[in-house]
Amino acid sequence: MVVRIIATRSNTPVSWLIRLITNSPYSHLGIKIDSTHMIDADWGGVKVRNLPKKYDEFIVENILVDDFKCGNYWLMTQRGKAYDFPGVISTAIYNALGWKRKKNNLQDSDKYTCSELTFRYFEEMNNVLMCGVDSANFQPNHILMSRARLVHKGL
Repeated sequence: MVVRIIATRSNTPVSWLIRLITNSPYSHLGIKIDSTHMIDADWGGVKVRNLPKKYDEFIVENILVDDFKCGNYWLMTQRGKAYDFPGVISTAIYNALGWKRKKNNLQDSDKYTCSELTFRYFEEMNNVLMCGVDSANFQPNHILMSRARLVHKGL
């Protein structure tokens, strides 16, 4: 099975700030669930929404069918969960100051940023998206260093 990850950015001040702090060309990640929709986490929480008009698409191949089903079930049960504001604020502070850490202590395991949701989805499928980082510290720039492969450049 194949998982499709959507990576985006916009011209808003928040998008610009996220890209600056994370040193990334992207400010947002989501999981593509069909040809017109994705599930992601933003200020309003975890939701299914229409795909953006412009995006880059990454794929991760060789996901076992049963793991894929379990991951998708888990992903759909996360709808309605809140956005992880303390986690994103602590990430911004640590990145801005250049501090290294092993764990994001302010991250709430029942709330998500877009990157955390993406990373946790792979954990639920018993897959590693990227070694050496945990879900609380996974950021949009890490998609470029992960095992995901860019297949569509639309930005």
